[in-house]
Amino acid sequence: MIKKRLLTNEKEFWKWILSFLLNPSYIIRKLLYKAIYNNSQNIKGVVLDFWCWEKPYKDLFKYKKYIWVDYKSSGHDNTRNDIDIYWDWKKIPVDNELFDSFICTEVLEHVFDIDTTLNEIYRVLKKWGKWIITIPFFVWEHEIPYDFARYTYFAIEDILEKHKFKILKHERLWNSYLTLLQLNRLYISQIIYWVNNKYLIILLNILLWFPAQIIINLLSLLDLSKNQNIYLNNILVVEKI
Repeated sequence: MIKKRLLTNEKEFWKWILSFLLNPSYIIRKLLYKAIYNNSQNIKGVVLDFWCWEKPYKDLFKYKKYIWVDYKSSGHDNTRNDIDIYWDWKKIPVDNELFDSFICTEVLEHVFDIDTTLNEIYRVLKKWGKWIITIPFFVWEHEIPYDFARYTYFAIEDILEKHKFKILKHERLWNSYLTLLQLNRLYISQIIYWVNNKYLIILLNILLWFPAQIIINLLSLLDLSKNQNIYLNNILVVEKI
């Protein structure tokens, strides 16, 4: 049975409360987690987690072996992590068709040469192997300077199909309403980020951030818009053919 994270103890509860109140990406992280969980049955066997930063979704999958590949110089700190394989943007140092499945979350926007990367993924994935991709569409620049691209719903499908991957499932996450809520949250966090005085930061958190966080998180529970022309992320399940 696939393990789903629950608030099973006091530590997990307080961790959730702090994330709910302080993390500007709380909505994104929560909805990505739910979307990956709903598609997690596609990930099994020998799994490659590509450039994942701390394997956040590992517990959602049933697997035989779980391999983490990352790049040494990136926009996040991986010096304390137990990375299994490093790659050089050109070649993943493993044999052909080694992996049964693949997980690639919020990564492809950081890849400058996407053609080389997809060729390598195709090479190391077994025939009919499946992988889950999430990729942002409407998001601020992040992990600077390693932030290179945004792909529309249609562009990412076209690129994957040209590299001999079959699209099994593709969804926009989520709707215009949630996206605009997320942008408001980011705007407030940026105002506070540029303040230099610690006492003013505390005051702004009390007056602006905490109330905004609570209101926006509560509003995010409502589905007030079906419009998906503005959306946060793509999630795809694809297969090597």
